[in-house]
Amino acid sequence: MIPVTPATGRDQAECKNKWRHLRNNFTRERRKNNENPSGSDNAQTRRWVYYDAMQFLIPHVTPRPTSSKVLQTPLNEDTCHETEDGTQDSSISAVI
Repeated sequence: MIPVTPATGRDQAECKNKWRHLRNNFTRERRKNNENPSGSDNAQTRRWVYYDAMQFLIPHVTPRPTSSKVLQTPLNEDTCHETEDGTQDSSISAVI
């Protein structure tokens, strides 16, 4: 393995910071591309200039699992509500 700092002429902290910046930009761009549904107009958004060159990272960067502090409420009478026509409808059936 070739030491990075002598090859670049920069100190180790600067190299680590630059690498972190490149990796974060790649993951952010990848997430942005995955959020766009297929068939959507991607012509308006410009792709990051190093995105194609950084694709070797794909098997090595995985999104972290997320968690939410919002409590899930079970479906019961509290989640039912009246619709405009006076009938009761639950929030789940209203979504479907």
